[in-house]
Amino acid sequence: ELDFLQRTESSGREFQASMKLADLCWDKCVTKLDNKLSSSDVTCLHSCTERYLDTTRFILSRFVQRQRELDAPEPAKK
Repeated sequence: ELDFLQRTESSGREFQASMKLADLCWDKCVTKLDNKLSSSDVTCLHSCTERYLDTTRFILSRFVQRQRELDAPEPAKK
């Protein structure tokens, strides 16, 4: 049951993050609402999403790298 609750909580956070991304990129990219999105709106949405995901991956990678550096044992002093 605890595992289910943890997975549900994680899914909820992922959903909230994806909705925030959708809101940010929508507000930035969609210039007018019509029957369909313009090609420039679609291109902007794609670029915005990619930039956001690339930035998130970079930040997480740096965080993990920094955490490993902090967790590594100190070299013995002679």
